[in-house]
Amino acid sequence: MNDDKAFPGTITIPNTAQDQWTTRALTRSSWKDGVPKYTLLWLSEPDKSQHDASPGSANALAGIDLGLFRWKQYLQTSDVNGTVYFDSGNGEASPK
Repeated sequence: MNDDKAFPGTITIPNTAQDQWTTRALTRSSWKDGVPKYTLLWLSEPDKSQHDASPGSANALAGIDLGLFRWKQYLQTSDVNGTVYFDSGNGEASPK
């Protein structure tokens, strides 16, 4: 369900490859037969980039932007219905 790709072993900054794999595993496998009432998906960005550089760094913001863009694309092209909450565990990045 994840294009038969193994989980990426190499961590990159921003860590979008592992986050994309995890998101695909959720949406293509776990949600294959429907979306449960509650789902928790933990992604490593922006946390990984913020620990590597600093809160609000260019890589952290890029990780957030790409992650939200992919989710927006998925939600616009799927029949998923409901409310999606996004939360940053550290809550350190400030919008510009």
